[in-house]
Amino acid sequence: MSFAVALTVAQSKRLIAKGVVASPEFRRALAQGKILIIKGTTNAYVVEEATGESIDKGTFARGLTLPHGAHRRKSDGPALGDVLIDHGQVNLHSDIDDVIDSLGSGDLILKGANALNYSKGVAGILIGNPISGTIGQALRRAVGSHVSLMVPVGLEKEIGGDILEVSGFLMRPEHQGEAMMPVWSGIFTEIEALAVLCGVQARHIASGGIGGAEGAVWLALDGSEEQLAAARALLAGIYAEPGLG
Repeated sequence: MSFAVALTVAQSKRLIAKGVVASPEFRRALAQGKILIIKGTTNAYVVEEATGESIDKGTFARGLTLPHGAHRRKSDGPALGDVLIDHGQVNLHSDIDDVIDSLGSGDLILKGANALNYSKGVAGILIGNPISGTIGQALRRAVGSHVSLMVPVGLEKEIGGDILEVSGFLMRPEHQGEAMMPVWSGIFTEIEALAVLCGVQARHIASGGIGGAEGAVWLALDGSEEQLAAARALLAGIYAEPGLG
């Protein structure tokens, strides 16, 4: 049995966050080690799901993609840093520069992405920093110290080009603007979230819409009657998710 559903960007972020927090990798690191959640809009939802507290999600990012002429809104609340969860203890005001060297084997880093080649298991992260930004720090620690890296990213980030080719193109000296870092580990999308939470197999079948569904993804969900019932119940609780303005 199967059915199809369209999810807005915000709904997808909420779904992904619920799946991340329920995943074996996250639960193991939560119980036995440290989790570093690097600032990003999808990761803002992860912070909410992990802590049970609301945060100003729009400000939990180092950079934002906004329409031409739009400006990042100012927050009236306290500034948030990266989030470190150390054996269940949450610090909302950490900084990757201060804590990255404390992570070791069995710990987990969460970092969002800007581009996706899902079938190839590769994500791309735009970088405006000349020393490779937070993903450079995360990769150096993950590769060198056997720290796990998870990349929560919505299927709306799927691109038509090959991320490795795009990354090479953006590295050219004549290019002015952001570079891109390819990442090949721990991709976690709506598909993984639905598998973790409900046991269903999801397929990305279409994208887009209007009236608030710009950037939406269409997913076809396949599973048993019980699994699909669980998915319907889960999604019913996500449909009211407001847009991230």
